[in-house]
Amino acid sequence: MSWETALDRQIHDYLPDLKWAADEPMAKHTSFRIGGPAKRMAFPKTREQLVVLMGFLQDAGVKPLLIGNGTNLLVADKGLDTVVIDTSAELSHIELTDEGEIAADAGVSLTKLALFAWKNGLTGLEFAHGIPGTLGGGVVMNAGAYGGELKDVVTEVTALYPDGVKVLTPAELDFSYRHSVFSAGEGIVLGAKVKLESGDPDAIKAKMDDLMARRKASQPLELPSAGSTFKRPEGYFAGALIEQCGLKGFAVGGGLSISCACDMRVLGKSYKMNAGYLSIGYTGTDMGGSFFLPKIVGYARACEILMNPARFDAQKLYEWGFANRVVADDDVLETAVAMAEEMCRETAPFGLRLTKEALQCSLDGTSFENCIKMENRNQVLASNTNDGIMGTLKMNPKNRADVKENPEKYAFHNM
Repeated sequence: MSWETALDRQIHDYLPDLKWAADEPMAKHTSFRIGGPAKRMAFPKTREQLVVLMGFLQDAGVKPLLIGNGTNLLVADKGLDTVVIDTSAELSHIELTDEGEIAADAGVSLTKLALFAWKNGLTGLEFAHGIPGTLGGGVVMNAGAYGGELKDVVTEVTALYPDGVKVLTPAELDFSYRHSVFSAGEGIVLGAKVKLESGDPDAIKAKMDDLMARRKASQPLELPSAGSTFKRPEGYFAGALIEQCGLKGFAVGGGLSISCACDMRVLGKSYKMNAGYLSIGYTGTDMGGSFFLPKIVGYARACEILMNPARFDAQKLYEWGFANRVVADDDVLETAVAMAEEMCRETAPFGLRLTKEALQCSLDGTSFENCIKMENRNQVLASNTNDGIMGTLKMNPKNRADVKENPEKYAFHNM
């Protein structure tokens, strides 16, 4: 019997109230929206459920992966052959225990914790508002922002170890910058208490709003990301150091090849590209760059780019045919989306797909005759779809009045 089948039976018999999923896509539980299926995934509601579950896993020899909001995770497309325990979905009890003290489960989001403090007139957690993580994960890495850290407010942590549940004091937590005693992988945070001071709710809310506005101005919160990427070097800021080195926006190796594989390319004016691997003794190509680039800019210019570690700017790459547009850095995403929307607005998706298939066939070096055959085959396929039939009717002069009166009837829907 496989370990997952044995666990399925145990969960059914002894933890019937535990939400337990098979082959759960990790893309649904990471902030980057990536990741294949987890063999099994659990969503405990209480600390007691989590403790019992961990006992079952220990007996089965299964080492689980515990996650909160999944904001510091990169999960492979092949998925995870283990049990993933998500604390953020259900393990979220929070209460005011004593004057100025809040007790919360590990799955409580830091934003929810900060809002709870504000509503109770408590100051000291404003920095946590907007941090995309949970209290449990925050304790493990001593999360912080804008001059505040959890070590400043955490008074005790309840954690599960192989030999039982323990309550740790601040001295035992070994907090330092983005580090705690849990960083080594020992112990599972079940919950924590924080001690705060009384404050003016209006002032607390104003500070939280100000920090959130600063976060929105510096991070792409509307896109899949993990927030800040780099640890802050002592006495410096990572972003400033990257800019001083002239490396802001750089993509080396894989980044170059990924851009080559795009159907269209919109570059910011500050964009630069180079085959940086040459400088460290590697080849100038990887991930298919040597396949696409000669077909985009021609063999000679591809040689100049891939056999020379020098940087090539956006304007030069545009002149060589590498890019469709060069725009202001802040307009790159908006321009690219507008181009894609223009393509899709009044075209049939199936027709676009077959057009792209024919273009890719020509990239493979096929003959002109084969290109003609593929184009003919694609036109026959497209003409027999509902979109193709309705498109033909739309072009018929006899249907002109009907098209004007019922445009939705002739809209493309085939996917």
